[in-house]
Amino acid sequence: MNRKNIIKIEFINPSLKQSEEPKLSKLSKLSKLSNLSNLSNLSNLSNLSNLSNLSNLSNRRSLHGFENTFKKWNLFFLFLAVLKFGFGCVDDSRIRTGDGIVEPGLEEATGVTTERIRNISPEQELNIDELYSYAVERTERIALKEEAIQQADSQKAAAFASFFPSLSLVYNKFYRIPGPNSHFNPFYTEPNPLTGGSTTSSLPPTVGPGTRLLLSIPILNGISQYTTYKAAGALAKVRMNEAKYESGRLYLEIAQAYYNVIQLKEILSLEEKKTDLVRKTILERRRLFSLGKITRADVSGAEADFSRSEANLEDFKYQLKQAEMALESLIGIGEGGLRLSIPKAAISVPQNLSPEERIAKRYDVIAAKENLKMAELNLKKAWGGHLPSVTLNNYYTIPEHNTMPNKDITMQLSINVPLLSAGTITAGVKQAESAVRQAQLQLSQAKRIATDEIRKAYESSLNSARLLSLYSKALNSVESNLSGQRRGFSFKTVSRLELLVSEISFLDSEIAYKRAFYQHSLNTIWYSVAIGELPKLKKLKEEDKTRD
Repeated sequence: MNRKNIIKIEFINPSLKQSEEPKLSKLSKLSKLSNLSNLSNLSNLSNLSNLSNLSNLSNRRSLHGFENTFKKWNLFFLFLAVLKFGFGCVDDSRIRTGDGIVEPGLEEATGVTTERIRNISPEQELNIDELYSYAVERTERIALKEEAIQQADSQKAAAFASFFPSLSLVYNKFYRIPGPNSHFNPFYTEPNPLTGGSTTSSLPPTVGPGTRLLLSIPILNGISQYTTYKAAGALAKVRMNEAKYESGRLYLEIAQAYYNVIQLKEILSLEEKKTDLVRKTILERRRLFSLGKITRADVSGAEADFSRSEANLEDFKYQLKQAEMALESLIGIGEGGLRLSIPKAAISVPQNLSPEERIAKRYDVIAAKENLKMAELNLKKAWGGHLPSVTLNNYYTIPEHNTMPNKDITMQLSINVPLLSAGTITAGVKQAESAVRQAQLQLSQAKRIATDEIRKAYESSLNSARLLSLYSKALNSVESNLSGQRRGFSFKTVSRLELLVSEISFLDSEIAYKRAFYQHSLNTIWYSVAIGELPKLKKLKEEDKTRD
């Protein structure tokens, strides 16, 4: 009741006030005591709340400092991940053929530069090095090897990235599927990831429903990450040396096609001269036959020689066309677009190289050595499967609609210790051991093949050099004889028929010399390629400059 009612009662019944005054005084005293007790309780509660607030404040400060440090590290790792992703998106190392540009990977594997390509004029006569440059830039042969190098480099980059944290988005949604004996509960709700669905257990926030950001930081993964990275680096070296070896094979094939074309062109020119001389010989023999100085058999023999010369001429024309097509296919130039320069002197054979130095420069042997290193690293990786792995996972729950934002970050330390793998790790170790033995056999085989090729190329170059010297002496003798015949013909001491026969003999000797000359040049290039001297790569060019 309010105060107005009390006043009204007092005015109507004044006698009642006198009888109830003692009771009111007692009630007022009791109320004062209760107020005092309430005040004391409130003061105690306030003191307790202040103490709890102080303790919570200190805990919050310590947690806040830890959270700040942890957030800084998370931001640092996130920045590294974004930076690596950005560089990966910007990188464009696509190999394009026929664009006039030699990519850095091709330049390292072949020694051909964009500047060299641009310095080649379409009207000039091309030598072997210029044809090789065209083949590198216009065909797919070395580009295929370069793609394999890029794949190996990507594996190496992926292995290096495994050392860094990974950021991902995780979404969990649970659906309840009632069994045949269960009853549908319309009031069923999914368990709260923080409080759980019952009073006895609770779900951790890492497996509860909702959307989360997951930052996974690898701490220890045995030796798998390190050996994977080193093995990927060895694989990249294997692919690079395979590309360099393929460059040498391409250079050798271009040299063979080049010398075939040059040799056939010169022989064709000499055969045309020879055919013309044989025709003149037939006319001269017919004249002598009409005079009765020779028999019919002599004329028939000359006519047979002429038929053979014509057949050889047609055969050389066909061979020349086939050789030109092969060379055009090797270097990626259209039909009829080649003008070749004629070499003036034979190439010298590299000397003063020990067998060990010859083998050491072989890129197939170097690739086999790197392949053995990769196999040994893969064996260590297989043994590392027995070791535990440690990962630190950090979860941040993204608040959903009509929910209170939560800034907490849940840290999960995951330790994985392999106990039973049903023999998969042991099988992997056995496979890796077999791969090591296989790599050792491949290295031994590569050395044996390299030694055999170097020996054959060297012996071939020495033999062709001796033959070239003999053919050169024979050519000089025939040339001396021809000059004597011409001098005698001018003095009427030598007949016209004898002069024609001497000229035909000189052409035959010149054809034999040209064949020996180009065969010796090809054998010398074969030996230079076999020991890794040709083609000149960027590293070898820098070493030569240092020696000079």
